[in-house]
Amino acid sequence: MTSINFSETWELTDPFEIDNEELNGQSNTDSFVLGVEWAQFRERLASEPIEFSAAVHSANVQRVCNMATRRGRETKASWTFDGVVSEGWCLVIVYPKKTLTLVKP
Repeated sequence: MTSINFSETWELTDPFEIDNEELNGQSNTDSFVLGVEWAQFRERLASEPIEFSAAVHSANVQRVCNMATRRGRETKASWTFDGVVSEGWCLVIVYPKKTLTLVKP
C-alpha cells in the first residue's frame, strides 16, 4: 500500500485564520455564515478590480481585511452606517491595486 504525503500533495490557498478559539461561543450556523461571507468576499476580490464596499460581520472584519492585503489591496473599515455606530457589522471599503507608472524625466 502506498502512503501519500498530503503536505506535498495539498496546499492551503488562503488561510481562514481560525485556528485557536475564535469560534468559541459561535453556533454552527453562525460559523457557517462567517465562512460563506468570507468566500463571497474572496470572490469579489478576484472579480472586482475596482473599488467596492461590503457590509461584513464584525467577527470577519480582520480576516477579510487581511485577505485583501495579501492580494495587494488596501482596505478601510468603518463601524458607522449613516452616522449610527454598529456593534455587529462593519463597512469595509476595498481599494484597487496601486499600479506604478514609469515617467520619463
